[in-house]
Amino acid sequence: MIRTLFKADRVGGLITILIGGVSIFEAYRQYPNRMNLLVGDHTLPGLVGLVLVILGSVLLLRRLEDFKVELPKGLIARRLVGTLMIMFAYWYLITTLGYLISTMLVLAALFKIIGSYSAVKSTLYGSITTGVLYLLFIHWLQMPFPKGILGI
Repeated sequence: MIRTLFKADRVGGLITILIGGVSIFEAYRQYPNRMNLLVGDHTLPGLVGLVLVILGSVLLLRRLEDFKVELPKGLIARRLVGTLMIMFAYWYLITTLGYLISTMLVLAALFKIIGSYSAVKSTLYGSITTGVLYLLFIHWLQMPFPKGILGI
């Protein structure tokens, strides 16, 4: 009994139910500020809490499967480590090179590593994705992002 209670899915289910309960409690606290039964500050926390409780219950009550975990080896392991290294590099590069250049470089590298595209296709796809993100976040939403040493 104790062993099956502390499986990862069971613990995750309990934590999810707990977070859902906190969210439902917050919805209950916000209920006096409502404009209508379904319109007000209580609606979103209530819905999120309800979904979390339902999904947490599914995790908690479903039958556990036994399976053997195998760590990735070879090419898959190198891709995982490479992706992690690229994300840490992005964390550093965004402050020095700025959002635009660092995002384009990182996306091109991720397309190369994860998607196994050629260098030309990776650069093209990274540039297109960066352009779309630029239009969305910087141009339309006017969000401030770090400018790098080149001022862009």
